[in-house]
Amino acid sequence: MRPLSAVEQSVRNGATTTMEISRQTGLSASTVDAALQQLQRMGMLKSSKETIACDECALSCGSDHSSSCGSGLVTLTLLPHRPE
Repeated sequence: MRPLSAVEQSVRNGATTTMEISRQTGLSASTVDAALQQLQRMGMLKSSKETIACDECALSCGSDHSSSCGSGLVTLTLLPHRPE
């Protein structure tokens, strides 16, 4: 199975993290990241940043506690079908 298809199938099967996808597919984390980015570019995957879930600043993102503050959790959602 091609890496892109393997990553897509892993997410469809419920994988929620890069490490989980990597374990399920046998692909490296960098390959999984590249595949996720490609799925986004193809319009098959939607990404949204959930700053409320940031653990860097005890859920108060937007403050200036650190340079990494505000990174938050990124939620990925596979779309039901490819856009035309």
